[in-house]
Amino acid sequence: MFWKKTKFIDDELGELIFRSGDWGTMKLIEPYGEVHFSIVGTRECPDPLSLNNARHILKQLDEYVQIAKYFILSGDVNDFIDGNGTLVFDGFLVGEEKGQFDLGFGLSQWDDAVISAHFKNYAPYEISLGD
Repeated sequence: MFWKKTKFIDDELGELIFRSGDWGTMKLIEPYGEVHFSIVGTRECPDPLSLNNARHILKQLDEYVQIAKYFILSGDVNDFIDGNGTLVFDGFLVGEEKGQFDLGFGLSQWDDAVISAHFKNYAPYEISLGD
């Protein structure tokens, strides 16, 4: 079929679908609800290192979410967050290097808010804000 989506099945991550240059999926993960994540790769398959990074992140997701929240709240983001609710984790993007990924958050009272904690070598180093 012309519009058939390219899929990749991973035992731990589930079914990944190639869209807009990345492999993505959604998993229901308690206590976060629907968690969306993307993995880099080619149209043929996800990048093997990125797949391993994603598996690692999922196994330690609670720890990384707490680290990212602490890093975000320790940064200069009070003007952005104040009066807009609490941080809500909603997904991650896995890069091409080991330990490189972004954890994405929104705000409970601002639907369009985007706060990303960028990680390198499994440690946060930068925050991005957007709406």
